[in-house]
Amino acid sequence: MMSALSDSPQYLIGPQLYPAFTGLTRWMLPTVLVGAAVVNAAVYLATEPTPVIGALIVITAAKAVVAAMLTVAILTALFAVLERVLPPEQVARLVHAEPIRVRGVHSHNRKSCTSHGHLTQAAGALVFIVFLALRCGKSIPQG
Repeated sequence: MMSALSDSPQYLIGPQLYPAFTGLTRWMLPTVLVGAAVVNAAVYLATEPTPVIGALIVITAAKAVVAAMLTVAILTALFAVLERVLPPEQVARLVHAEPIRVRGVHSHNRKSCTSHGHLTQAAGALVFIVFLALRCGKSIPQG
């Protein structure tokens, strides 16, 4: 059994995707914290008949921290799934890969650019939009 495990990767997010993960996380966390704080403060002020500043701060901060933790969990799961599902060639296309020199008879030392850096930011933005839609759907009272 141990020999079967030794061939499998021993990491959640590999070294090839880790820079994209940390870059996207650094971009997403402040956005999620501010967005969740604003949305939750607005919902609290709109739904509470007698708002109290202390409760507003505590509720807004707590829900913003939960939103940030969920965002990191969703991003980690997304990158872990991408790491295991995609072949290495497609993973290289997702991250900011350095242009590599292609050598051969017909290449004439041309550079081949295999990076699609905006794809990881687009995936992060999509996760953020879905997360906000789910959070806002839970915050609206159904009557």
